[in-house]
Order: sequence, then structure tokens, then C-alpha cells
Amino acid sequence: YRPPVGKSEAQVLGPKEICEKWGIESPLQVIDILGLMGDSSDNIPGCPGVGEKTACTLIQQWGNIENLLANTDKLKGAIQKKVVENADLIRQSHWLATIVKDAPITLDINALELSEPDHQALQRIYEELEFRQLLKRTENGKLKTENLTNGKTKSEKDPSDLFASAHQAPQVRFKDGSIQGDLFGCFSEPASSPQEETTGHDEPDLFSMAAPPAPVDEPPFILDGDTIIGHDLKAHWQELTEQYPEVQALDLEASGVGEKRLFDTAIAHYLLHPEMRHGLDYLKEAYRKATLKELKELFEKELHETGLWDIFQNMEMPLMCVLARMEQTGVRIDEPGLAETSRHFTQEMTQLEEEIYQLAGQRFNIASPRQVGEILFDVLKLDSKAKKTKTGQYVTGEEVLEGLKHKHDIVGKILEHRGLKKLLGTYIDALPKLVNASTGHIHTTFNQTVTTTGRLSSSNPNLQNIPVRDAMGKEVRKAFIPDEGQLFFSADYSQIELRIMAHLSKDENLVQAFLCGEDIHAATAAKIFHKDISEVTSDERRRAKTANFGIIYGISAFGLAERLGCSRSEAKQLIDGYFQTYPGVKEYMERSIAMAREKGYTETIFHRRCPLPDINSHNAVVRGYAERNAINSPIQGSAADIMKMAMIRVDKRMREEGLQSRMILQVHDELNFSVLPEERDQLQRLVIEEMQSAASLSVPLIADAGWGTNWLEAH
Repeated sequence: YRPPVGKSEAQVLGPKEICEKWGIESPLQVIDILGLMGDSSDNIPGCPGVGEKTACTLIQQWGNIENLLANTDKLKGAIQKKVVENADLIRQSHWLATIVKDAPITLDINALELSEPDHQALQRIYEELEFRQLLKRTENGKLKTENLTNGKTKSEKDPSDLFASAHQAPQVRFKDGSIQGDLFGCFSEPASSPQEETTGHDEPDLFSMAAPPAPVDEPPFILDGDTIIGHDLKAHWQELTEQYPEVQALDLEASGVGEKRLFDTAIAHYLLHPEMRHGLDYLKEAYRKATLKELKELFEKELHETGLWDIFQNMEMPLMCVLARMEQTGVRIDEPGLAETSRHFTQEMTQLEEEIYQLAGQRFNIASPRQVGEILFDVLKLDSKAKKTKTGQYVTGEEVLEGLKHKHDIVGKILEHRGLKKLLGTYIDALPKLVNASTGHIHTTFNQTVTTTGRLSSSNPNLQNIPVRDAMGKEVRKAFIPDEGQLFFSADYSQIELRIMAHLSKDENLVQAFLCGEDIHAATAAKIFHKDISEVTSDERRRAKTANFGIIYGISAFGLAERLGCSRSEAKQLIDGYFQTYPGVKEYMERSIAMAREKGYTETIFHRRCPLPDINSHNAVVRGYAERNAINSPIQGSAADIMKMAMIRVDKRMREEGLQSRMILQVHDELNFSVLPEERDQLQRLVIEEMQSAASLSVPLIADAGWGTNWLEAH
């Protein structure tokens, strides 16, 4: 095992050391651990919400993934839900983490000697496989810029020299026996999603022996005619707007910025290949382009050819300007309130600690899994068959403790203590450290080129994953406040994904329910259970709501049964009843999968493409995961596109009407604002108008609004 360069000294771990490191019995169980925790460097998704510690605990307890999945009924709490809902993804990740050792490969060392290629055969292969970039760079199969003579390249370098220099490159890293790092620009950045394969567009020829052009030392952006070209222009926003003040005026209708327009090569490449990496060094090497202008010309041509130019020019580029302004504005947090919450929770933790010590009969380190295990199993004897790691340490993960709560009061208090500790460390004590000293605000970064569906993400802090309903989420949301003397305004789309499903599926019953303004979950329950809508019980509505949202994500009868706490046969009856009620939804699902199989990607309402390279996989698990994405990605991606259009329109209206209020946050289907009291009615009116008219669907878009002194009150 060799850690990344610069992190620490290299280590060499054999089977014994690996087993000790992860507390397992066999090195082969590392595959099972990776199947649960994932590995972003190798594009292995893993189980969402499961990290290394939990993965190790589960494999220590159940031995392997198949045994774990066969015993999900014995898991408890949140971990059970995670494993059950992501069973197929876990199996796929296990398959991805398994090294193929029986590939039909024969090696002839002599055949590796560099010699004159068969140019005619190369030409035929390029044409057959539609390698358009290679065809452009060749003539009769021969590279136009390279002469091959006597088995050597034009530079007269021996092939062994090339490999020797690559081996010595400082960016090449070795981890767990595999190569990672920069090798001819192949591994410059981590992948942004588990779907990391081709989409049918021209792909960069990463492994050509032709050397890439020498890099050109360029500024972060350049002016080429009427176009400002840059890579990740948002990161250079202040410098950009100081040099070109008119950039601030970019709006939806304009074809450019005054007499100029913007072209961001990172965003352009993201639209063309959302599943790939988008770093500038990587793109220059991969596409053999030395300058921003060359990349711009290549990507602009491809955007027009693929029909993505409109979404680039009229959505992503204007949105970049909106996001830049939001990042500059930032959001205020209630630091004194967080400090008070911190003191309160710390006192609660102290009180809990004393109660735990009293129940244990002694003092110990509650934060130490080893000491907790000794108290629970050696002192209190709660489980004579308690699972241990290879090193002899008891397993005391959340799922283990949840299963012991009924045996002793100390267990629940330990879990409560852990929850408070996590709340403090992740949010309450962490947020004040992110406040900018000069502005007094937190300035999150909105990431525009990360998700394959087009959804925005955020970092430092990540505001997309703040829990909505539990105590932790409420405490965090309460801490976000408007500027001094202003109000907090929140507007969010109501059931936008279900409305998009109605539009895409054209199901008459689903469309009619939305057109009539009915409670969609009660309406669904009434049709499934053959009742008048006024007779639907709260439990029936709950079941219908779970089905409504679950079916969008391709939920199985098993998954629905787990969510509803019913038998699998009951869940299957509910799903069958749903499809009988909304037959158009079933047809949409089948149509989406068929389109993805034919084209290799799906499209949103705005024609954004989401690649699905595994849709025709021979592996049933991998193919099934891609099929579910074929159903959901057009819906989720369309919701993201609609929100982006809403943000652009709202931002434009606010500037046109001269409002001093500011849009400060975007989280999924929700927009948040800091609003001057005198602009309250005007702001609410324009936000609702623009959100509800951001797209023309066969059912109405509805946006709900709320006001308060903080985010929690407003939402």
C-alpha cells in the first residue's frame, strides 16, 4: 500500500497487515469493503452514506456483501434503510471493485517493439468506429504531424525512454497495488459520478504516442474578437468584472454581454461530456490543444453539432454569472445563536456523560469504540456473542447499538451522545469558522460542472445535504439569517418531479389531477384503493405518497415494503395498482429505457444529455442500475434545468426593477433571499411569477413561499 505522493512515507502491506488494518480475516474482503464504501478514484459508487468505518464494521460482522444483503432484516435503524435501498448499487460496486483475472489476453514481448503500423487497417478501423478526431489528424491512416521511420518516432527516442520517463513522473502514484495519478494527462482529476464512460461524442485520444503540444502560459481569460474565453470563469469573477464591467449585465435574451459574450471551456466540455473530467491541463493534453482559443473552437463546433449550443448559451453561461453574484454576496449566519446552541448542546453532552458513567459504574472514554465495547460487552454483558474485529475490538457501530437499545438504557444515551457530538462538529461549531472576516458572511461555492444530471452542488460548506426534518437540520437552518434589518424569504417548487413525470408520461389521470389542483397523493390513493378522495385515510395517503415518489426512482416491491413496513406482496399489489391507475407512467418508463438503449443517453426537457454507458451491459445488476437512471435522470435533470432557468429569470427581473434585495442560496428545488422590508411584496410577486413560468409544461408549475427571521421560519 503506497499513499499519495507527499502525504506520508510509503508503506508496504502484505496480507497480514491488510487484515489488521481493516479488521478482516482475508484480504479478499477488501473488495466487499470497497463495494460498500466506494472508491471515487476508481469510479466505484458504493452505498450512499456508508464510509470506511461502517463498511469495515458490516463486513467484520457479516463476512461478505452477499451474506449482508441476505440478512438485512437483522440490521437496524438508518443503516438498514441505506443497505436495503441501495442493494443493487452495492452489488454493482462489488463487481466494479473485483479485478478480472481471467481476461483472454496473451502476451508476446516481441510484438511490443515499435514498428511501422498498418495505415490502411488503421484508416478502416477509424472509419468503422467513427473516431472522427483521429480521422482529422490522419491521412490514409497515417498521422499528419508524425513520421515513423525505422521503427522510431520523429524524435528518434527509443520507446523504453518514453516509458522510463513516464515511470519517473512525480504525479504517478501507487495505491493498493494499482496506478493512480497523472500519466499523459489521463488521471488529472477525480471523477464526478459513478457513470464514467463514453457518450458517443468524439473522445480525446488519451493514449496516442504523439506528444501533446507544449502548454502555453495564458492568463485565466482572454479576449478573442467579441468573445471572452476562459476556463472556470466564475473562479476569476472579480478580476473578470473589473476588466470587463459589462459582464455584470449578461441576461437570458442577450446573445452576449453587450458587444461581447462569454465562453467557458469547462462548462462547454461539461455539457458535451458530463461524466468526464474538466480540468484545463487535462483537456489541453487530452485534446492536443495548447490554447484556450483552440479548445473553444473545438467545443463550440461540437455544441452546435450535438444540439447543445442553446442550453450552453442561454442557460449555463447566464447561470454562471448569477452564481458568481450569489457567491460574492454570501449568506449571514447567527454566530451568537450558534455559540449559544453550542453551549447548550455541550451541557447536554456533559449531562449525558455523567448519566452514562453512572449506568456503566465507571468512567471511560465514550468517544472510544474500544472502551464502549468493553463496557457494553465485558462489564454489562449485554451480548455474549458480540462481534469482534480481527484485532479483538468489539464492533460498536450505529446498527449494532440500535439493536441493543432495548437491553439497557446506557445504549440509547451513548447514541444520543454521538448524535450531539456529530451535530456540533459538522455544523454548529464548524459554520462560524467559515465566516469571511471582511464580509461577515459565509461564501459557499456553487459547483456547476459536477453532477451528470445537471443539478448544482455546493461546497465549503455543502448546503445541499443539510437535513430538512430532523433536529439537526432545524438547528442548522435556524442559524442562516438575512442581513441586518432585512427578512428571510424562501420559495420552493411544489412536487416538481411528479409534475415533470406527468408532463413526460402524458398520463391522462396524472395530468388531470394536477390540472384540477387536487392533492396528488390523496388522488393517487383514491384511485388505487377505489375510494372517493374524501374517504382516503391518512395511512392510505401516506402509502400513495411513498409510491408516487418511489416509482420515480424505480423502487422495487422489496424497497417499497421496507419503507412502508408491509409485506412484499402488499407492496407489489400497491405498485401494480399504481400502474393500473397511471398506465402512461409505465409506458414512459419503458420508452425511456428503450431510448437510452438506442442512443446511449437520455435527455431532459431542455435537451441536456445524461450518458448511460451501462444501459446495454451484459451484467444484469449494472444494466438494472442504468435502467433506473434512464427513468429518473430526465426527471431529475429537467427539474434542475427548470430551477436554473428560474434563477436566471429572477435575477434578471431583480436587476431590471432595481431591487436591492439579494438572492443568497439555492438548495435543490428552493431559492432563498435576503429582502428589504419595503421590497417584500414586489420581490415575492416577481419570484413566484418567474419560477412558475420558467418552463411550459402540460401541468402547472407551483411555487410556495414563506417569510421569517431565519431560514427555518421561512421554509
